[in-house]
Amino acid sequence: NEQRTARFVFLLSPMAHLPPHSLFLLFLAVHVFVACHGSPLPPSSAYNDSVCSESFRCGSVDIRYPFYLSNSTGAAPDYTPYSCGYTDLKIFCQGEGETASAILTLGQGELHNYTVLNIIYENHAIILRDTEAFISGGKCPTVSHNVTFDRGWLNYTESLEELTFFFGCHSTESDLPPPDPPLDKFQIDCKGFNPPPGSGDGVSFVFSSEEGNVSREHELVEYCRQKVIAPVLQEDALISGLLVLPREYGVVLGQGFELEWKQSKDRQCELCEKSYGRCAYSEKKEFLACLCSGGNCSSSGAAAGYPNPNPPSSESKRKYKMIIAGSVAGAAVFIALAAVAVLFIRKRRQRKVVNSSSKLLKYRYSGSGGTPTRSRGGDMESGSSQDMGNRFSYEELEEATDSFNENRELGDGGFGTVYK
Repeated sequence: NEQRTARFVFLLSPMAHLPPHSLFLLFLAVHVFVACHGSPLPPSSAYNDSVCSESFRCGSVDIRYPFYLSNSTGAAPDYTPYSCGYTDLKIFCQGEGETASAILTLGQGELHNYTVLNIIYENHAIILRDTEAFISGGKCPTVSHNVTFDRGWLNYTESLEELTFFFGCHSTESDLPPPDPPLDKFQIDCKGFNPPPGSGDGVSFVFSSEEGNVSREHELVEYCRQKVIAPVLQEDALISGLLVLPREYGVVLGQGFELEWKQSKDRQCELCEKSYGRCAYSEKKEFLACLCSGGNCSSSGAAAGYPNPNPPSSESKRKYKMIIAGSVAGAAVFIALAAVAVLFIRKRRQRKVVNSSSKLLKYRYSGSGGTPTRSRGGDMESGSSQDMGNRFSYEELEEATDSFNENRELGDGGFGTVYK
């Protein structure tokens, strides 16, 4: 500790002789540097960045960060598994070649598989289709469960439309009378349709979320054994139309539904991605480290070795350039004002020294050598005469005060600055 203290004092000792305005500018420069670079990223030496693949083709879908393949994970020295990407965006690639399918697992408690139809990286959007509903193939898929997922990274987009299915309605095992009026136009009459297990032998219905269907759905709750809500793309649902929906619902379901992923809300991950790094997460969705090509992150994508995982839009680029231009202009104006202020202060101090010296000391030299002599001067106010003491030349005063060095100032006297 004593060595550290001595070293610290040694480093600061040269700064103690700097003028106050220089210390202020130095402090400002350090403060701006720290503010621009943010807090340091956590060490990532224990995590291998080789698990971060540039891109992988699974069937017709490109898989890249923040998605990651299920078999592309690593383990820390404490055997903690981690992924190069967001925990909930794990992709299973089933099959090989062009027939392979990318599968994303969703669910809270009970998990279900969804086929990835497309990933639109620039919009942060992914199109999914219920894999289990289309296992048997054909035009009459069976939806057996609701879609659930953690909203930490995923959410529905504005394109959301919902189809509500009722299964096991008017069951022969029930003593309830059929609903009135009849709901024949909502009944699923798709040839080859099979209701989900446990729904009974009754008929099935499907509704869109258009106005006017809510009251009908409320009635069916009493007459049906099972209710399932399936998300679909709004545009496809509107194109199919309400009248043909019971027969064409399979086409609408087959187009899938859209989710969007949000950039990580962790501050450390945000800084990592801004430096063109990639975030390593645990299975518990905890941020672990920033993975960078070669172990180095940079503000330059080429230097980091990875492309920007979240490329900015043209609008954000424009705003970013405006912010940079404004910051540079503001810094330039501030530096210019600071320089003017420093020059003004120095000039004022020099003038103060010269004026005080000229008032106090009137130089009178002997005829040839310029030797200072004692003389008597008149009081400027009263006109009385008094002894002014020895008078010296400006050069002698400059030499005696080390060019009016501020470090030799003792204070201000009645007639000006006093030097030692």
